[in-house]
Amino acid sequence: YIELSHLFWIFLIFLGLAYWWHAYGIKQLALESTKRYCEKMDLQMLDQSIALSGMALRRNAQGRLELERRFRFEFASLGDERYQGLTTMRGRQCTHIQVSAYRI
Repeated sequence: YIELSHLFWIFLIFLGLAYWWHAYGIKQLALESTKRYCEKMDLQMLDQSIALSGMALRRNAQGRLELERRFRFEFASLGDERYQGLTTMRGRQCTHIQVSAYRI
């Protein structure tokens, strides 16, 4: 038979795995949006990766709270210098991509 404490731990582990899977999917969406942006702006996305740099609760246009995630990435314009960029996701939507000033 299963004790209640065992069920609690199983549920907690399942909840953690479900959150990790969801967060991984959002990170992949952010990565794809960032790649498309870099291609459109004729920038080279370096390392083909992004890193979570922060999270906050924000209100959307309907006034509901959503989790906003910010991802940092690096890019190059001419191939010799690295620059920083920031991709902002609210829920599963990419809301903003910002790049630092770079040489053309």
